[in-house]
Amino acid sequence: MTDIAATLEGLRRDGLYRQLRTVDSAPGAWVTIDNRQVLLLCSNDYLGLAGNAAVRAAAAQAAERWGAGAGASRLVSGNMTIHTELERELAEFKGHEACVLFGSGYLANTGVIAALAGSDDVILSDALNHASIIEGCRQSRAHTIVYKHRDLDSLAAGLDLVEQTRVTEDVARYVIGIVLGFLVHEPVAMIRSASSTSPLSVSRND
Repeated sequence: MTDIAATLEGLRRDGLYRQLRTVDSAPGAWVTIDNRQVLLLCSNDYLGLAGNAAVRAAAAQAAERWGAGAGASRLVSGNMTIHTELERELAEFKGHEACVLFGSGYLANTGVIAALAGSDDVILSDALNHASIIEGCRQSRAHTIVYKHRDLDSLAAGLDLVEQTRVTEDVARYVIGIVLGFLVHEPVAMIRSASSTSPLSVSRND
């Protein structure tokens, strides 16, 4: 048995083998799969906009006017009026100076982290962070310290390690802000006061 075959067999044995299911209807709370109407509980369409009649009509009108795609990346020739107008309106709605659109949450995480962190920075990353955050850390080429999932002792040990390598307090706050803000809400000083007992994994993304 080849390594690939053995890996696949192990995934099947452990109940981790995944297969694509084909949906035969438009997105919604109820969809058709294998000729059966089923209640969809795993969609990311939280607001129901994918199947909203007004949104679908607007998308159809936009496709008629602007085409089915931008034809290139925005940095080349794909930056269209509708993109800049949407960004301006969203910024005004949120009360901010400007905003940047990404095609998905995955792209937002990889793009923002890679843009804000560099080879001279340190990132403290939760062990169970999403793959997009891990990829953003890798692309940034920053020093990445992985701490145990939601373990403040492990995080505190990471902060101690940051200090030992003479990284500034500002960088430590910055790192937590871009990667861990959705997991850690305590001030850095409070996190730092926790005892450091858990092991860490440290990597350099060269």
